[in-house]
Amino acid sequence: MNRIRHGMLLAGVLTVACSAVAAAGYRTAPPTGASVELLDGGAGVDAAGPSMAPAAVALQVPPLDATPQPALQPAPQVTLQAPAAGSAAPPSPIHVSGVLQYRLFNSPTPPVAGGANLNTPLTPTPDFPTVNDGIAETAISWTMSPHVSLFADLALESTTGEVSPFATSDIEEAYLDIHNVFGAPGFGSGLRVGRDRIKLGVIGLLLDENVFDGGRRDGFEARATQLAPVSFLGFMQYALDNGLQLFNWTSSRRVWGDSVTAQIAPGWTADLAYRADTADPAEMGTCPGQGCNVGSGWSVGFEGLITPAIDLRVEAAAYTQVGGSAEWYFEPSVTFDLQQLLGLPAQPVLTFWYKNFDPYTPPIDAPLGHLLLPGDFSAFNTNDNLTAVGGELDLTVTPAVGVFFVAEWGTYKDAGPNYSVYSIGVKYNFSVDALIKLSYNNYFVDTGVVTTSPVSGLQLSNAPIYLLELTKSF
Repeated sequence: MNRIRHGMLLAGVLTVACSAVAAAGYRTAPPTGASVELLDGGAGVDAAGPSMAPAAVALQVPPLDATPQPALQPAPQVTLQAPAAGSAAPPSPIHVSGVLQYRLFNSPTPPVAGGANLNTPLTPTPDFPTVNDGIAETAISWTMSPHVSLFADLALESTTGEVSPFATSDIEEAYLDIHNVFGAPGFGSGLRVGRDRIKLGVIGLLLDENVFDGGRRDGFEARATQLAPVSFLGFMQYALDNGLQLFNWTSSRRVWGDSVTAQIAPGWTADLAYRADTADPAEMGTCPGQGCNVGSGWSVGFEGLITPAIDLRVEAAAYTQVGGSAEWYFEPSVTFDLQQLLGLPAQPVLTFWYKNFDPYTPPIDAPLGHLLLPGDFSAFNTNDNLTAVGGELDLTVTPAVGVFFVAEWGTYKDAGPNYSVYSIGVKYNFSVDALIKLSYNNYFVDTGVVTTSPVSGLQLSNAPIYLLELTKSF
C-alpha cells in the first residue's frame, strides 16, 4: 500500500549531504536560519512536490504537499588511504545516524470514503478518529572501498489500529553503490543494486518515490552524472511492495524507466523521462481500465531562475494503458523570494501553481506519480481529473520558528463538484536536532464524497485533520 512520507516539509531531522544524494535526483532547500531540516530533501511532505535542481538554482523551497516520514540520507563517501606519518586518524568508513519521531493525527469528522486512495494507516477513520504513530529509524553508511559503498535504512514503526505492533515497519533503503567505475569520475554514482528511491522529472508526475512511503521496491540502477551538462538515469524495479522483505521477486510485474537531464542555459535545466509498467499476460489485468497493470508514459519538464528571486518549474506528462488512450497531466509553478524582491521581513517565500490533470491511469499498487493534495498532511494519495490553482506562503518568524499557509481551489472535470484544500501550521526548533510541529489540514468537496473519474475510480471525502509532530535526530 502506498502512503505519503511524513515530516519532510518543515522540520528536518538530519541532513547528510552527499554527491550520491544529488545524483539521486532530490530537490533540496538551501540552508536557512533553522538548522533542522527534514531528511527526504523534499520527499513529500511538502506539498507541491520536491525535485532536484542544479546547484545554480538557489531558490529551492520544499513545497508543502504531502508529509513524509524521515528518511535518512547516505553519508558522504570516505576516501580510504593510509594516513601520513604523524597525521590525524582518517575518518571512520562507517557512519550511523537516526531519527525518533512521534505523530498524533486527529479528525473531528474523519473521512468516510477513500478506499485504496487513503493515506493509510495514518489517516483517521470513523473507527480510529485519533491515530498515534511512532518511528525509530536508523541508517548506516559504510564506505567499503574507494569504489564501493553500502547504505541501509531501517524504520521500525508502530501505528494505531494495525494488526501487529510493528506492521508498518519498513526497510526504507538498502543498496550496494558502485561508483566512479572504470576510473571514470564522470560516471557519477555508477551502479546501484537493491532498494532505493527513484524520482522521474522536475515535479515527479510520472513517478516520485521520495514522497510515497510504504511502497519500497528492489531493483537495479545505472547513473551517469556530470557528463558535461547532461546526466542519465536508467532503472528497473520489481513493481510490488516488499516491505520488510528484500529480494521478494516472485511477481512478473516490473517498472522500467529512464531520464535525461541537461543544463540548457545558466541556471536552467530540462528533463525528459520515460516510464513503462510491464507484466506477464497472467498479471496484466483487464486493459484498458481499472486494474490494468501495463502501460507506458513520458514527461518533459523545465526548471530555472527567471531572476535570482523568482524560480519557475513546469512539467507535462502523459501515460497510456495498453489498449487505451493517453491521459495528460500538466503543472507549472512559480516561486517568489519576497525578502529578496521587496525587502520584506520574515523571509517570506510565496509559490503559485496551476494543475490540469486527466484521470490517473498508472497502476495504483505500483510506485505512484506525484498528483497530491497540497498541505502538510494529505489524507489521500492521489487527486486527479481536475483543474486547480493554489498557493503557499512560508515565513521564518525567528531562526527557530516558522509558519506556513497553503491553499488550493479546483473543480473536477466532466461536470464534477468544486473542492478546496488548505493547511496552516507552525514549527519550532528546540535545537539543531529537535523539532515540534503543529498543523491543521482540511480537504472539502461540495458533495461530501467524490469519485474523481470512472476511469480511475479514485475516491476522496471531506477530511479535516490535526497533526502534532515531535522529531529528534541523532
